[in-house]
Amino acid sequence: MPSSDKFNIYLVWLGHSFPLIYQKSFETVVKFHPNAEIMIFSNELKEEWFSALNKSGNIFVVRYNLTQLVKGQKGWNFVQKAVRILNGEQMKNLQVSNVHLSDFLRLYLIYTFGGLYLDTDMIVLRDLSIYKNHIGVDDNKSYICSYNVYSTESAKNFSCLCNCLLSFEKKHPFIGKALDLYESYWSKYQGYSPGGALMLIDIVKDYLKLVHFMPNYYWICNKHIDKRFDVVFRNDSNIQDAMKSCYVIHLYGAGQGSMSVDNFEQKFAGRVWNAIFFE
Repeated sequence: MPSSDKFNIYLVWLGHSFPLIYQKSFETVVKFHPNAEIMIFSNELKEEWFSALNKSGNIFVVRYNLTQLVKGQKGWNFVQKAVRILNGEQMKNLQVSNVHLSDFLRLYLIYTFGGLYLDTDMIVLRDLSIYKNHIGVDDNKSYICSYNVYSTESAKNFSCLCNCLLSFEKKHPFIGKALDLYESYWSKYQGYSPGGALMLIDIVKDYLKLVHFMPNYYWICNKHIDKRFDVVFRNDSNIQDAMKSCYVIHLYGAGQGSMSVDNFEQKFAGRVWNAIFFE
C-alpha cells in the first residue's frame, strides 16, 4: 500500500499491453517526480514493463483484489455488485466496464491514501506534487455536463469537471461524497462514465470553497488540443508556450491499448516530449 511519508501518484491500467505512446507519457511522470511513489494499478501488466525506469525503486505495478481493497469502506456498495457481475452474475441489466472500474479506483485511491491520479495518456510538463485539492474544469464542452454554471476565484463560468487529473489530500470530503454516490450514479446511468464528469459536477456546489478549480485550457492544455498530433517544426512557438503555461498535455487516448501515433517525434506532442528530455 502507498507510503505515508511520500507523495503518491496513481495510474490505472486495464490490459496486457502498454503501447509506446503511453510509455513515453509515463516517462514524463517519472522525470518530474523522482522522489514520489508511483503506482500503476494493474492485474495484467508485467512488472518488467517499467524496470528500465525504476532506478530508484519507487515505481510499482500493484496487483489488487477489489474485495480485499475496499471491503467495509466507502464505495463498498459498488464493489459488492461489480464483483458479482464480473464473476458472471446477471443483475438488473447492469454492466461493469473498464471505465467504470477505472473511475472508481481513482476516487477510492486518492480518498483513502491521498495523492495524485492522472490518466496514462498525459505528457507531464512540471512537478505536480505541489498542487493540493485541484481538479480541472471546462466551460465549452461539446456535450452538456450540467445546466448549472459555477465561478470561483480560480475559474470562471464552468459547467463541467474532468476526473482525468486529480490531486487531493487524504479523506477530502468532496471525493468522499463522490464515493458515497458512485454506486447510485453507476446503477442509474450506466453508459460511458457515470461516475465521472456527470456525477462530480452534480455534487460540487457544496464544496466550492474546499476545492481549487483549474481551467483545463491550461491544466490539461486544451489550448493546444487541436494541434497535439499535427506535424510541426522544432522551433514552433507553441511548443514553448505549452511548456510554460500548461501542466500536462492530455493526448485523449481513452486508455486504448491499440493507440499509436505515426512519426510521433515530428508531431506537436512529440516535439514537446523531446524538448522535456533533450533541450
